[in-house]
Amino acid sequence: MAADPREQIIDLYRTEHRTVRDILLDLIDAFTARDKRKIKTLLKAFDEEVGPHMRCEEEAIYPALKKYYMDNQIEHLLTEHDLMIATLRKLYQLIERGPVTKEDARIAELHIRMILIHVIDCDGTMLLVELISDKKAKSILTARRRAEREGLSLLNYAAEARGRMLRASSLRVLFGGC
Repeated sequence: MAADPREQIIDLYRTEHRTVRDILLDLIDAFTARDKRKIKTLLKAFDEEVGPHMRCEEEAIYPALKKYYMDNQIEHLLTEHDLMIATLRKLYQLIERGPVTKEDARIAELHIRMILIHVIDCDGTMLLVELISDKKAKSILTARRRAEREGLSLLNYAAEARGRMLRASSLRVLFGGC
C-alpha cells in the first residue's frame, strides 16, 4: 500500500468499491437465477464489506471533505446511505418470504442498481481526498482501523452505532415502491 496516507485511503476505497460493485452485479445474477443460497451468501458479504467502509465515510471522510461540499451534498450522500441500509433490509425481506419469484428478482434488480449508482458515484469522492492534509488523512485511517476492529456489519452499524435515523424517502424502499 502507498506510503502517503491520502493514497492509502484512495487505494483502499477504490479496491472496496470494485469489490462491492462485483458483489452487487453477482447479486443481480443470483436474483435472476433465483438462487436463494447464493443470494444469502452475497447479501451477507455485502453487509459485512460495507459496514466499516460506510462507517468511516460517515464518521471521518465526509466531515474531512465538508469544506469542498455544500451542506446539501453531504446530506445527499447520507441519504443515499439510508437508501442502501433500507435496500439491504428489503432484500433480506424478499428472500425470507419463501421462494424467490420472478417479481422478487425484478424488484431486487431495481434496488440493487440504485445502490450500484451510489458506489460508482462515491468513487469520485476520492478525487477530493487527494486535497486533504496529511493530518486529516491520518485521522481517517485511524477511524478506519477502529471501524474494522469493531467489525460492525452495515445493518449492525445502522442499528447500534450510526446515530442517524433513516429518512422518510428511504423508508419507502422498505414499505412500498422503489
